[in-house]
Amino acid sequence: MLAINRLALMREFMTVSVVYRPEGYQAKHAPVAQSGMDFDAPKPKAYTYKSSFECKVGDEVVVITPNGTSKIVDVVAVKPYAELESPETIEYKWLVCKVEREGYEAMLKQEAQTVERMEQIRAVARAERTKKSLLDECADSPQALEMMEAFFAPPQQESEGEVEMPTAEQIADVDADKV
Repeated sequence: MLAINRLALMREFMTVSVVYRPEGYQAKHAPVAQSGMDFDAPKPKAYTYKSSFECKVGDEVVVITPNGTSKIVDVVAVKPYAELESPETIEYKWLVCKVEREGYEAMLKQEAQTVERMEQIRAVARAERTKKSLLDECADSPQALEMMEAFFAPPQQESEGEVEMPTAEQIADVDADKV
C-alpha cells in the first residue's frame, strides 16, 4: 500500500536540480563585469529537490536549507517527472516557492508612479499656498493686485504673444508703495 501511494505522489511532482549561490553573489538581473568572471572556478554542486509547481531552467526558487533558513537558489535542470536516486535512502526536500520578480517589479513601478503623483499634488498645493500668501501681501495695493492677477491668470489660447511678466522695476514700485 505504501509503495502504491508513493508512486501516486511521484506522478504529482517533478524533480528540479538547483545550485546554491556563493557568498557575495549578485542577482542575475544585475550587470556583471565581464573581466571579473573566473572561468577556471569550480562549478557549483547541483542539489535535487521535489517541486509541486512548474519551473524552468533559470528560475529563482526558495528552498529551506539544512539549518532551517530560507535561501534563493537557481534552477539548473528540470525533469517533468519524478526521478529520484534511491528514494528510500535519501529524504528529498520540497521547493518552497518560485520567486516572482515580475510582480515585484510591477509593484515597484506602481510605487514610483504613486510617489511621483504625490509630488505633483504637493507642488500644486505649495503653489496655491504661495499664490494665497502673495495675494494677502498685495491686498493693500491695487497695482500689485492687478499684477498678481495678470501673473496667475491662465494663458489665453488665442494670444500669439507671451504672457508679460512684471519687471524688477514694477515689483520694486509695488514694494515702495507699501512703505
